[in-house]
Amino acid sequence: MSNVERSAETGKMQNPFIYNAPVRGMDFFNRDEIIKKLLHETINGRSQGNVWVTGERQVGKTSLLRYIQSKHEYSDKKIKLYPSKENFDTAFIYLNTQDTKSRDHFYRNMRQSLKDFFDFKIDEKDDAYTSFIYALSNLFFEKKYYIVFLLDEFDAFIEHLAAADPQSATLFLAEFNKLIQGVSGIKDEPKVFSCIFAANHTIEELVKENEIGRRGSGLVVENIELEWFTKKQVENLAQSYLENNPLRFSEKDIDLCFDMTLGYPYFVQKLFSIIYEEKSDIPVPEVYLPKVKNEYGKVFQETVKGWGGPTMPKRTREKLIDLSGKILKKAGDKSLDRLTDISALASLTALKELSLNNNKITNVSPLVGLKQLKTLDLRNNALSQLPVDILHADMEIKWEYKVYIEEGLYLDGNPLETPPVEVVKQGKNAILDYFKKPEKDKK
Repeated sequence: MSNVERSAETGKMQNPFIYNAPVRGMDFFNRDEIIKKLLHETINGRSQGNVWVTGERQVGKTSLLRYIQSKHEYSDKKIKLYPSKENFDTAFIYLNTQDTKSRDHFYRNMRQSLKDFFDFKIDEKDDAYTSFIYALSNLFFEKKYYIVFLLDEFDAFIEHLAAADPQSATLFLAEFNKLIQGVSGIKDEPKVFSCIFAANHTIEELVKENEIGRRGSGLVVENIELEWFTKKQVENLAQSYLENNPLRFSEKDIDLCFDMTLGYPYFVQKLFSIIYEEKSDIPVPEVYLPKVKNEYGKVFQETVKGWGGPTMPKRTREKLIDLSGKILKKAGDKSLDRLTDISALASLTALKELSLNNNKITNVSPLVGLKQLKTLDLRNNALSQLPVDILHADMEIKWEYKVYIEEGLYLDGNPLETPPVEVVKQGKNAILDYFKKPEKDKK
């Protein structure tokens, strides 16, 4: 479904922002420079190298690898491998190693990824390592292909090895380093494959935190950090995603998003999604921005908890602690304080539901013309008077709610004097009778 389609149920434009799945195709955004660098290090430079991409959780590592795979899976580019003078085709193969538990499991999965990609039949050898080398050799010598493996969550695999036996992790890294450097496995030939690793830790952090020993030179890679978005990139992302959508984000929306996410890609998409939903319902900044801020604060806390809290990767945890401080600071911004004036809502005559609870509203007369309202939540405000014109026929009075909001007008938590609370609790008919009484009888 494209971002110009409407929901069959609500008639609203579909929310175009993506935060719980890898971003793909034309929705992938803001990573041109790092892709250029990755391709230079692996296939476009004179010597084909290996790259370790580090980034916090949900910062876009999987999206990056998947995008490279989709755009360059069958590349038309032929490369010359130093010191050979032959031309080779290139292929990018994605493999998530998060659930890989052992060395043999890893090499079996590597061989299987080659088999699935090229759909070839090669006899298995005595062990997983030899089978992988044999398949790789066949592609190199027979098909003239240079492979770039896109190894996602590679640090999770190494952590599995280290948890079972730190020495096995040390030996594996030394062994695999020889392979990716082209000095073992296939003798007297140039390198036959490269790797782009994606991880939550740098290789140095991974080795240190898991007490993995170093044998030889360790894993020799070019280290690249996947940066968060700049403010300009956040603005460009919003403009791109809303290109075919009538809804537009204001400068205030963009400022709020960057101030409360610092450009962390997952939270940018999530906060933009919340802004989109709230602004679609009520496009009045004085109403939707306080609700956005409140909802995002809850989502942020729930997300951090779901990501493991103290057990999450150290790099991610430290960045989120800093981000949390920014959110708390923004929460104290008086420009987004609780709502007092709702006059801007008077023109939204098509509204059927409106939640204005937990504000400082003293006057609801701007709402008397919203005759299509079925649900109006005014709990916990500063109302001392209730205009009789707001009591139209289609909305019942609900002093308090039990489990969830039903249709009706909710007034619990207001210091009502006209009519008094005891009258309001009796319902709409009692309130109408109250207003019909002479002033002397109301007391």
